[in-house]
Parts: sequence; structure tokens; C-alpha cells
Amino acid sequence: MILAGDVGGTHTRLAFFEGGKQVGTDQTFPSRDFQSLEEIVKKILPKHKIGRACFGIAGPVREGRCEATNLPWIIDARAMERNLGIEQVDLLNDLEANAHGIAALPESELFLLQKGAPHPKGNRALISAGTGLGEAGLYWNGSDYFPFASEGGHADFAPRTQ
Repeated sequence: MILAGDVGGTHTRLAFFEGGKQVGTDQTFPSRDFQSLEEIVKKILPKHKIGRACFGIAGPVREGRCEATNLPWIIDARAMERNLGIEQVDLLNDLEANAHGIAALPESELFLLQKGAPHPKGNRALISAGTGLGEAGLYWNGSDYFPFASEGGHADFAPRTQ
């Protein structure tokens, strides 16, 4: 069983998958009601045997670790493996996770803001305004798109002096 999660400053959404299909319904938890992502996962562990987990997190992820942007949480994949008994835990930026799956969305799930003139083989950007401003890119290597996180939404751009 695989546990997939979308961890944001407002809500944490979790879903289970087996054999490429979702098992049961999504569960949503108010993130600020918990001290950590581990605490949320512990609530659902008795119900499911989880072999692997992957979480898209609002914030920069480096070497399996994230200091969440809009929460006082530090999320560490290796610590979660040890503490929760999950074989493999992966973390990635939430918008990078979205970029991996956006091509699978049907047209009915997309909303056109403004028609442009996209090049069919050019780079792409994904921007999401929510609790924060998420950004990811999709690099075209000549045959396929490769998603990557952008931490532009986590940068302070305002001038600090005259």
C-alpha cells in the first residue's frame, strides 16, 4: 500500500493507493491542529499497512528534509521511515509533485485563463496561488518534460533599504 499526501499550510490531504488505483476516499486534516506530519500519519497507521509514502510539501525540499513554509514543522523522510516503520518515504515540493501529474489531467479539469501561443516543445511553468505562491518548471529535453521545483515563491523580493 502506498500513502500519498499533499501537505500545505492549511490542510494535509492523504490518500491510499494499491496497484495504481486509489483505495478508499481521501482524508483531509487541518494542518495547524497537529504538531507534525508524523502525528497525522500515526492517526491512520492502525488502519493500513503502508509500505511506501510520498508527500508533496509546500516548501523547499532538500535531501529528504523540509522546513515547511507555512507551518512550524520540520519533515524528515528518514526519521519518518524509522519512527513510523514505513519502508520508504519520499518528499518533494508540492508544485513539483503537481508538475509530475499535470499531463494526466483531463481537459475538463483545466481552466484556461488566457489563450496564448504555446510552443509544443518548449519549457513550461506551473504557478499556484494558495496559502503561498507555489512555482515549478517543466524542462523540455527534446523528447520529454522533466519537472523541477522552483523556490521563487519562498524568496523575499522587497527592498530593505533606500
